[in-house]
Amino acid sequence: EQIQTMSSLPGAVAAPLVKVVGIGILTQIAGAICDDAGERTLHQTVEIAGSVLSLYISLPLIGAVLDLLEDILRG
Repeated sequence: EQIQTMSSLPGAVAAPLVKVVGIGILTQIAGAICDDAGERTLHQTVEIAGSVLSLYISLPLIGAVLDLLEDILRG
């Protein structure tokens, strides 16, 4: 809530943004741990899973951007 008020972003944008940043940080940490342990394949799997989760969380934002583009193109 503090981030939302400080950035003056609407809740529909701020919530997914914070979630995606959190997923990115956790993915980097988990991937680094796997890489340090010599598990390169697991590192790559963690990165792919993080990317998929980030895309899933950002689907409402992508839909909103596409709707906005559609409105702009229709004039």
